[in-house]
Amino acid sequence: MVKAVLPKIDIYNAPSCPIIRPPRPLAPPGGWTWPPTAAVLISGTRDAVIVDTLVTISGAEKLADWIEAKRKKLKMIYVTHAHPDHFLGAPVLLKRFPKARFVALPDVVDEIGQQTNTGILEKYWKPMFGGDIADGQIVPEPLTDVSIELQGHEII
Repeated sequence: MVKAVLPKIDIYNAPSCPIIRPPRPLAPPGGWTWPPTAAVLISGTRDAVIVDTLVTISGAEKLADWIEAKRKKLKMIYVTHAHPDHFLGAPVLLKRFPKARFVALPDVVDEIGQQTNTGILEKYWKPMFGGDIADGQIVPEPLTDVSIELQGHEII
């Protein structure tokens, strides 16, 4: 009897990064920063799913390097919710992994669609990160189920 290999979970920890805020309130010593964040890679023997992206181009590029070093085929980028710091790195990842599907639950897709159509990403998020936000933001495709299949395993 052959045992199935269970998916493995790896966590990428990104350090805090500087942000630009209005002059008030006054910045703390060292300036304003975005908190450290993480992305989760769920992988089988050959394929992988990344859960959430990082907020900046530079952060997403380092995340893409880390994923490539795992030597897995990135099949999917899953966004957990519609806060921009969870999806703004998607264009960078999709450029590096063009065959990956970019997905979220339907309610999350709707909220991301509203944000990409209102100009808030350009007006608020790009200036806050000194322009280090990727152009070409896209809306994920809606998942029709609450689970994702990864090499014969159901991820809920």
